[in-house]
Amino acid sequence: MVTQILLVLNIILLTALVAAGIHIAYTSSGPKPPAEQNVPVAPESEDAAEVMGAGNTEEQALQQWIDNMKALAQKHGVDAYFLQELFPENIVYSFRGQHIYAEVDESLPKHPYTWENLRQGENGVLQYAEEGGVQGIFGIDVSKYQGEIDWAKVKEAGVEFVMIRAGYRGYDTGQIVMDEYFESYLQGASEAGIPIGVYFFSQAISAEEAVEEAEFVLEAVEGYPIAYPIVFDMEEMETSPYRTENLTSEEITKIAIAFCNRVQEGGYTPMLYGNVSWFLARMDLHQLHEYDKWFAQYRPMPYYPYEFTIWQYTAKGSVDGIEGEVDMNLSFVDYAAD
Repeated sequence: MVTQILLVLNIILLTALVAAGIHIAYTSSGPKPPAEQNVPVAPESEDAAEVMGAGNTEEQALQQWIDNMKALAQKHGVDAYFLQELFPENIVYSFRGQHIYAEVDESLPKHPYTWENLRQGENGVLQYAEEGGVQGIFGIDVSKYQGEIDWAKVKEAGVEFVMIRAGYRGYDTGQIVMDEYFESYLQGASEAGIPIGVYFFSQAISAEEAVEEAEFVLEAVEGYPIAYPIVFDMEEMETSPYRTENLTSEEITKIAIAFCNRVQEGGYTPMLYGNVSWFLARMDLHQLHEYDKWFAQYRPMPYYPYEFTIWQYTAKGSVDGIEGEVDMNLSFVDYAAD
């Protein structure tokens, strides 16, 4: 308990330093605190010694203090979202139990959104509006876990688009399975006049399997009005082992490209789904510029500098016509207007 309290005190101290304008920039030459700034001294304890460390100069001591604080944050399980506030020049996320402090890649295209334009509406619905510019569009995504849906009520509740799971590939058997509600959801949303997109949960381990998945989706949506993208959705699984667990980022990237290219050949807009750790640790974004992104991050506003066109902002939404919780999304592109 003492060490945890110490860690919190040190984090509060670092927060105060940041708030006071002592900007911690990670460069080859280390952080750049004001020359007159005294290095903070932690309370005495075993963890205090870890936090402080010794340095030949004030600047080196502060750098070591920061590095050791990161180690303590890892040791005590401090949430990455909280750490993000302390290290705004990095993209902070957790990947397989480790905190990652990624530098922003200036060569990657950035999103244009200004989060001061984000507002909280009724029933947890987020709204985004730029004067004379981008207007956010409210949507949900659904699968068999939402059960029977009253699509007329969903439409009346203000839902402007829906992303429906077409199916998945088994993480063990590799068998492709259609979502048991897919066809009824397609029919219901279509009849209610709600623009539709589709996603497929992939466990492809080769480009050939990715093409197989894409062709499965293309056949399944034939005859239905698909206005929103067809999405490649591959994720980390909580159950281990699973088929894609040991794929490299290069292999996953090639698999995603194969899926997207086949979707594009079928006349639809391809898209990639992921959160921070998936996009940064498991894919190579440099090879994926041309594909739209559906970004998942459950917080009041996203911290992610790179391009995306749909933001999934909660898994605990509530919409009339659906029993239980449902994912909520904000699209910054009106795909149905094209």
